[in-house]
Amino acid sequence: MPGLLVSEHNNHGHVNINYRGIGDPHESQDLLTLKDGLPIGMERYGYSTTYYNPPLEAVESVELIRGGSALLYGPQPGPVLNYVTYMPTKDRNFSGGTQHIAGANDFYGNFTNINGTIDRWGYLGYFHHSEGNGPRLNEGFDMNGGSLKLTLDANDESRWIYSLDIHNKESGEPGRLTLAQYQADREQTLRPFDTLETERYASSLRFERDFSESTLWSTTLYGSYFDRFSLRRTSNTSNQNNLDRREVLSGGIESRLRYDYQAFENPSTFTGGAMIYGSDAPRTQNRSSTYPSRDGSPIFDFDYKTVSGAVFFENLFNFGKFSVAPAFRLEQIKMEVKENFNTGKTSPLHDIEESYTVPLFGVGLEYDLTQLNEVYANVSQGFKPPQFDTLAPTGNNTLPATDLEEGHTWTYEAGVRGNPLSWLHYDASGFLTEYDNYFGTVTVGSQTQNQNVGEARYYGADLSAEADLIDLIDSVRGEGPALKNKIGSLSLYGNVSSLHAEFVEGPLEGKEPAYAPNYVVKAGTIWRFLEDRAKIAFLGTYVEDHFWADNNLAGSTGLTAIPAYHVWDLNSEMLVYRDNVKVFFNVHNLTDEKYFSRVRSDGIEPASQREYYGGVKVLW
Repeated sequence: MPGLLVSEHNNHGHVNINYRGIGDPHESQDLLTLKDGLPIGMERYGYSTTYYNPPLEAVESVELIRGGSALLYGPQPGPVLNYVTYMPTKDRNFSGGTQHIAGANDFYGNFTNINGTIDRWGYLGYFHHSEGNGPRLNEGFDMNGGSLKLTLDANDESRWIYSLDIHNKESGEPGRLTLAQYQADREQTLRPFDTLETERYASSLRFERDFSESTLWSTTLYGSYFDRFSLRRTSNTSNQNNLDRREVLSGGIESRLRYDYQAFENPSTFTGGAMIYGSDAPRTQNRSSTYPSRDGSPIFDFDYKTVSGAVFFENLFNFGKFSVAPAFRLEQIKMEVKENFNTGKTSPLHDIEESYTVPLFGVGLEYDLTQLNEVYANVSQGFKPPQFDTLAPTGNNTLPATDLEEGHTWTYEAGVRGNPLSWLHYDASGFLTEYDNYFGTVTVGSQTQNQNVGEARYYGADLSAEADLIDLIDSVRGEGPALKNKIGSLSLYGNVSSLHAEFVEGPLEGKEPAYAPNYVVKAGTIWRFLEDRAKIAFLGTYVEDHFWADNNLAGSTGLTAIPAYHVWDLNSEMLVYRDNVKVFFNVHNLTDEKYFSRVRSDGIEPASQREYYGGVKVLW
């Protein structure tokens, strides 16, 4: 997908993504990440990091929803990334499968599932496990999880869907490197005992009702508990370590209505609803005098709470070849931060209550040039509420944020897309995003304070295309899919994201925002034989050099910018016995590129060099 930048690290389980250069990709905190339309981040507003992503074996499709339609789901200046998971199969009482993959650095992964429908009951369950080590000492991980989904079709007009997710992961953190340390030995370990542990338990119950062929109503009750614990050395040479724990208990209820009707003698669709959300998210930190130790003295204790509500709607009007879809969301958020104690502070403790009422608008336009080509445009707003740590930093001599406004974005986009020939798909667009009230840190006297510090502007173009060469040859020969039926399809694909990003107001004026490379190019070829009975994919990514910090300075890392890198992957799979047994063989970083794409204020995280994997999948 053009526009998405992945900041890689070697621990499995969560993904670091930003879109069109907006925000640090760290734990995808500037995207709204969903699973089946429900949030999977730790805390929807004040700590929007994503430490969990569903295993892709359980995912039927991935949706990237931007523009006004994203207002049907919630905040964040980036788009909505929604993982749509499989539903129970309806044509069999019992089916399932198991997949096993092993490879470099002692990696082993397993995914086993069962599903089916018996009378009115549908069921789907899976268990997944992965473990492995990295090239560096203390870069190992161990991850386990599972999911259960039950459906009850009470009658032809209504149904119940219940889901339960369990996930836990423990991973080592070998320590980030300065540029000098990276150049001397990129596989050295500075923190042999640092660890990050996460647990997630989530459940939801959805009721759907078809009042008629044109009216669908659904209500979902959901809740989750998330526990994040880290043991981290206070410095690379210290004999102390911090024990940091965040717990988030959150939940909400959401109701939606979809109504198809006739307007102006054309079909139209209204989608709207409302939601209520709340969370209780305490954070504590202890400090041990002996590294590593899980016993320590209390350093600070915070209580974070959020209550929010929203109403939203979108209406799609059609006027022949032209359609317009206005959208609206009204978000009301109340955030509370109470600092119960902090032994490292001489300044007053924080006790903050902030409320935000945010109306957001969007409109999408589309015109069919031909039956297979269309032009489109959208104008939409977005916003980012301040994070808990932005409202109340944990460090000494920090002032509480006062009159901190939410970050606001306006995005404008226009493009053309289509499938003009049976063998060709394309999409090209230009965009502009203006991000006002950007959050930053300023010095007030001898203390620091988080404030709104200015405006950033992002503009550029995305271009993507895919061509099936075998389909092209068959079209030229005029003999139907004769060659395709013999040797399969051979697709060439590519996309290019061109981006210019700059701070245009505030103390960072003239600087480039972090993680906003001018070019990201993704290209490759995929051969598929007889409906994917065999498949080989050769996939490449090129990312131009870009700054890792908004101030464009090296800081203590000694590194100003992330150098350009290009990575090629080779993936293959083949059915070897009927439709039941499939084998895999994959090579990551085929050319053995030495690179990194993830840098924090304390250093560089090296990315993986060449790695080999193989496995087998058995269906029953």
